[in-house]
Amino acid sequence: KALDKIVAALKADIEEHGLRDIVVHYIGDKTPAVEWAKEFFEPFLKREVRVLPVSPVVGLHVGPAVGISYICNKPLEGKITGNVGSLAVSN
Repeated sequence: KALDKIVAALKADIEEHGLRDIVVHYIGDKTPAVEWAKEFFEPFLKREVRVLPVSPVVGLHVGPAVGISYICNKPLEGKITGNVGSLAVSN
């Protein structure tokens, strides 16, 4: 169900804002991420999709998983846009 919600959000964002880039991420076993990219995203987008690991810090807190990150052609209302460095917490 979670993967279906991810795909639904992506489709809605692409319809309204276009798609510049997408990456399938994984924590732990790479195989499910590669399969998801090859079986769904590449046929849907009609292009190759990169599959990359998530940082160890995120992996430590989340555990084994797959997910996506993507950049649309236009900013998305209510979502993180622009310079995400400004969101960093400093001591």
